Amino acid sequence: MPIGHPDNNPSRPFVLAVSRSVWLAWKEFDGEETTVLAMISRDGGMNWTASKTVARTNDTSDHPLLIANGERVFLCWMTRAHGYQFTSLEDVP
Repeated sequence: MPIGHPDNNPSRPFVLAVSRSVWLAWKEFDGEETTVLAMISRDGGMNWTASKTVARTNDTSDHPLLIANGERVFLCWMTRAHGYQFTSLEDVP
């Protein structure tokens, strides 16, 4: 399945499955800003939410990673401007 905005060079997709939920995160660069977007499927990958921006930076960054603690999912991401970020993705619809 295609992900992201083709003009923003979507890259580094990361998938994490927790029970029947499947999370997908990736990064994009629009020429000025790098964003991490995420979406979720709550039915094992059959249907997906719309993508949502969950982090952004105007500086260099590493690749986004997803980790889980039980049913809770977190984004791990390091940027030069903001350092290490550990963000709960509970608010992603």
